[in-house]
Amino acid sequence: MYNDPDCKQGFSIYAETETPVPEALHNRMRQLLLQYTVVGGMPDAVQTFADSKQMNEVLRIQRDIVRSYEDDMVKYAEGQEKSRIKECFISIPKGKMHVGGGQGLYREHQEHENDTQTP
Repeated sequence: MYNDPDCKQGFSIYAETETPVPEALHNRMRQLLLQYTVVGGMPDAVQTFADSKQMNEVLRIQRDIVRSYEDDMVKYAEGQEKSRIKECFISIPKGKMHVGGGQGLYREHQEHENDTQTP
């Protein structure tokens, strides 16, 4: 689908004429954007999603990556630096790379999939 020239050409008609895409296409594009946002760009997470399409596995991989970051950060610090470094890391705005992050987006993804599935 992604390398299909007919699909790209069909979509470009909507873009060029600035007309709304059909609702079904809009829903699919929204779903793909949501998946892209939740999965992120870490190679292990991307590969896990590509292989399994399981968001729970992707989130597990993301949490493991963040835990390894936390462990590595304090390895080379001394004394109070350890707590300052960890505090600094924790203060980073919570996004998909924060432990447990992505859960809100994942829930939105699940709700969207439930809404768009045909009975």
